[in-house]
Formats: sequence, structure tokens, C-alpha cells
Amino acid sequence: MVSVTFRVTGQDGDITFDGNKIDPEIEYDDLREKIQSVTGIPQGLQKIQFNGKELAKTLHPVLSIKNFDELVVQHAHLNIWQLYLQHWTSFTAANSPKSLRTRLAKQAIDCANALEDTNFFTVYTDFGKQWNATIGIMLRFIDKTQDALEESAKKFFAPMYPNSKIEFNQKTGGTRTGIVVVITYENEKATYYMKTYHHAGSSMSIQNMAGRKTPDLREMFAYRFLEVIGVGPTVYFPFYDGSKFIHYIATKEVMQFTMFNDIKDLGLKKKVVVESYLLSLLIGVRDLNEGNIGSNEDSTVSIIDFYVTDKDNFVEPDIINTFKNKSRFGGEGTAADVLVEIGPEERMSIVKDAVTQWSMIKEMTTDIIEKEKTELKAHGIEFGTVTNDVESYLRDIKLNYETICSAFEQV
Repeated sequence: MVSVTFRVTGQDGDITFDGNKIDPEIEYDDLREKIQSVTGIPQGLQKIQFNGKELAKTLHPVLSIKNFDELVVQHAHLNIWQLYLQHWTSFTAANSPKSLRTRLAKQAIDCANALEDTNFFTVYTDFGKQWNATIGIMLRFIDKTQDALEESAKKFFAPMYPNSKIEFNQKTGGTRTGIVVVITYENEKATYYMKTYHHAGSSMSIQNMAGRKTPDLREMFAYRFLEVIGVGPTVYFPFYDGSKFIHYIATKEVMQFTMFNDIKDLGLKKKVVVESYLLSLLIGVRDLNEGNIGSNEDSTVSIIDFYVTDKDNFVEPDIINTFKNKSRFGGEGTAADVLVEIGPEERMSIVKDAVTQWSMIKEMTTDIIEKEKTELKAHGIEFGTVTNDVESYLRDIKLNYETICSAFEQV
């Protein structure tokens, strides 16, 4: 084994990850997986150089590597980031006609979606700051009002909270359209985070609905699934009366939610990241970054945001080995750092109680979203997947869970 540095280039000031132990005979795919676990750059989007040359696509590409050598890595979407900046610069140019600015804003948002979905801003945090400072301006430009979202929220929450005052705050960060709903009633407050489905696009305006994708019922199911097993927030699925294409996810604020990076207790930090990692494998969800996972008032794991991967088969091959020995959490940050340092036996010990507590998975059915699904379909709302796809999704989840349970029975 040798100790090498992964150097991530592309922004002002390289990011270095020292002390990575690798075997010079490591295979090509295993090396890329190792780089992903450390840097957060997805395997298929890594541009790697060794000794000043592009990494050879051979079985053992670093046989000559020595202690303290470097592998230089870039995210392959740096060109998309440059395109985003070009669109932003043109968008802000004086005297540009509105039609051109609208087109540029939409193109920039498309770029941002591609970047956000591939861990780009987690890898390049400086670029993430630029993105956060600019994306909202373009979103607001193409969606002058939030009438559809706010009207939907009022219609949905007013019967739930009679004689209440409903106010709205702008959602910060991200390209997924959303608002914060603050409800004041009987001298108390309730806060909900309301957003579009992951594949519903960035624009909420009714005039821009033609290009939107219909939502995936599996995303609805995943939110309710996490709520049922006690890991996710209370969730609702409002829709807009004025259109059969506009529908949302509304999650209630988790009481005393502490984001991962703000957790002081190392034991709790390990519990949060290990259980979140297992759940990501169990139900095929991603984007479990430091802002989306944490602990609640009971000091148990809480996942407040995510997206379901767009695939047909959710059975995780070799799930136990992946959970115990790999760290596909991604991202440059403390969550990935903490996970990498936890060994296989400690991981199993950490999740043992949680796996038992999730036993309701064995008897779970798709009926947990039947009421909402019926209401939405009665309204004429269309979905990207039919009931059978949700049934298949749940079957795959149960197969994953059975494999996990069997591993504990053999211990």
C-alpha cells in the first residue's frame, strides 16, 4: 500500500486530499470508486491525470505509483459551469431584450440542474457560492410571481389550520422551485417546506408548463416511506386547482432539527451518516448531503430532502458488502469524511437497532400513498409511472431489506 494525494483542480485554489491508501495494483474501476468516495466526483465524470498524462484505461493503471505521488482529478462538467457563467454574463448585459434574457435564464437553469445533480457544487464549493448568488435571480426573472405555489398552499393548509395566517418566504438555494410556508394559528407557528417534484423542472409559472415532466410516484412513495419508518418528516402532496400538471411536495419542519455539520456528539454523527447511507442503498435515494440529513429532538436520524434515482431496478447488488466496505456517500465534507473512517463491523453495530425498528417494511404496501394518489388522479393529474412501477419499487426495497436482515441473522 502507498499513501497518495488526490488533487482536485478546476477552481481557484486546488483541493487536496492527502493520505489516501491505495494498492499500486488497484484496478481501474476500484480506483475511480475510491476517488469518488473521497472527492465526491462521480466515477463517470472523473478526468484523471497521473504523472502529467491522462490515466490509462488499463486493468492496473497506477502500477508505478509511489508514496506521496498525486492523482490530479477534475469534474468533467467544468465546461457546463463555464457555459452557465457565459449565460449569466449575457443575461446581466445591459439593454438585452426580454426574450433573449428569458432564453438565457432558462439555458442557465438547465446547466445548473445538470451540475446540481452530479455533486458539482459539493466538490467545488467556491463555484457553489457563485451559483447560489445568481441562480435565484434568473429563477425569479422567468417566474415573476409565485401565484401557483402560494395559491396551492393557501387552499391546502387553510382547512387544516382554520382562522390562521399564512405567510410565505423564499426558499434559499437549489434549482428546485419552492417556498417556505409559515402558518400562525392560536399563538403557535407551523412551518412547511413546499417544492416541486425532483423531475418537475425549475419553473413554476403556468405559462411555462409545456416542458415539465410528470412526477414520479416513486418519489411520493419514498417520502411517505421515510415518514412511516420514523426517519422522514410529515409529508403532504398538494396540487394546484388551475392545472392538472402542477403538484408539489410539502414537508413539515422537523422539531429541533440539527443539520449534520452542527451535530457535536461524534457518536450521533456516526449514527446519522451510517443509517442515512444504508437507507440510500435500501431505497435508492441520493442527494443526502450535509444539509439534508441530521438529527431531531429525539436525537434520532432525520432525512429532510433527497431525490429518487431514475432507474427501473432498485435491487442493490451485494448490498451488505457495499454498505460495510464502500463509502458511496459522495461530496467534499464531514459526512463523507466521517463515513470513510467507520469500519465495517462498527457500521453493522451502529445500524443493528435501526434495522430492527424498520421491521414494518416487511408488511408495508403501496396503500401508504393510496389516499393521496386517488385524490390526485381524480383531479386529472398524470404521473410518470403507473401503479405497477410503485409496486415493483416496493418489492425491490423489500428484497434489499430481507438481505440486510439475513446478514444480521448470520452474525
